[in-house]
Amino acid sequence: MATIPSRNSILGSLERARILITNSQANPTISALLAQNGYDAAAMSIGQALYDKAYELTRIQQREVSEQRSASTAIETAWEQAKSSYMPILELARVALKHSNTVASLDLYGRRKGALLAWIEQAKRFYENVVQQPDDMAKLAKLNITPERIAAALADVNALAAAHNAHLQEQSDNQKATELRDAAIDELDDWVEDFVQVAKVALRDDRQLLEALGIRA
Repeated sequence: MATIPSRNSILGSLERARILITNSQANPTISALLAQNGYDAAAMSIGQALYDKAYELTRIQQREVSEQRSASTAIETAWEQAKSSYMPILELARVALKHSNTVASLDLYGRRKGALLAWIEQAKRFYENVVQQPDDMAKLAKLNITPERIAAALADVNALAAAHNAHLQEQSDNQKATELRDAAIDELDDWVEDFVQVAKVALRDDRQLLEALGIRA
């Protein structure tokens, strides 16, 4: 299995290619010698295009990483908000409804689920079931748990579910962007490898020209 390049190696590949292409084009002597060995302006423009593509896809991938991190933070914030509205209601409901026949369907007792999706399902089940029980709602009203308060708390859970879905989308976008970037870097690296081998032949009589391209003589 191929090794996934690290961020440093990717930036290193981009910088190496940039130096090779820029310095080759900036030095007339190097350009002339390279042209004699197949790397004329047209050939160099291919390398420039590969570099531009890899650079842009790297920029896009870095943006996707940032967006995925923001989506992760949004989940944490939404979950804290949903918990802050859910737990007080749950604790009061355990007092008001301890003799209710709906205790089992409301899942009032026991530890709350630890996994995000399971927690969302557990909280939604309580909210959606309790509002369908007039007797239970009458008991809850005595502790200031109104239909409006239940609706607001359910909205917090739905916001959490939406944040989770958004994170999944950002995760998918990041994976796709990473695949495209890695393919572009591989293509650029292949071009650079061939270019370096040819440059060593074309510039073999002048060590300083090779060093100007960042190539060890």
